[in-house]
Amino acid sequence: MAIFLNKMFLYICRLKIKKVRLKVGQKMGILTFSFRVHELIQRRSDVQYKLMQMSRKLTKLQSYAAVVGTGQMSIGALLSAPGDYAGRLMNYMNYAHNGATQYMQMNGPGMMQMYQMNGGQNQPTPQQMEMMQRQVYYSLYTQARSKYAELEQRNLKIEEDKLSQEKEKLQTELAAIEQELTNTKQARDKAIQDMMPKYT
Repeated sequence: MAIFLNKMFLYICRLKIKKVRLKVGQKMGILTFSFRVHELIQRRSDVQYKLMQMSRKLTKLQSYAAVVGTGQMSIGALLSAPGDYAGRLMNYMNYAHNGATQYMQMNGPGMMQMYQMNGGQNQPTPQQMEMMQRQVYYSLYTQARSKYAELEQRNLKIEEDKLSQEKEKLQTELAAIEQELTNTKQARDKAIQDMMPKYT
């Protein structure tokens, strides 16, 4: 009888040890899940902030590109540009204006000479020559300005594509974080539920 009671005592002790180990393991699992949830929430906030910043950059870049696309070089155009791009727009305006002026001055005299040679015996009056010169020089200037605008818009398109790719990567990362966060929360909640005492 004593041997039987001793065996029963040892068996009960083993069961209690197993239960204690199980509870400790469950508690560790819950702590691990809870820590991961906290970590994922922090990562999600960081990525969401980066996405917001990226969206703002894209919007400002597109607004600047729209100003360049109008071809206007005025105070109004400068004021309509995003504040972050005011300096860049001013530099572009100066660069395009100086380049277009140089192109006009280099090619204007040759164009005027060609028109005079094709005029034949009907030589234009000084007033007509002045008007023609204005038209020729203005045409050359606007033509060159358009080329500079096209160059700037190509550069802006490259920048926009790069920002869009970075934004897309962030959106993909955010979706993955959201999915893992959902799964981890479910696993944590199940672990908590499994620890609850079951009454039958």
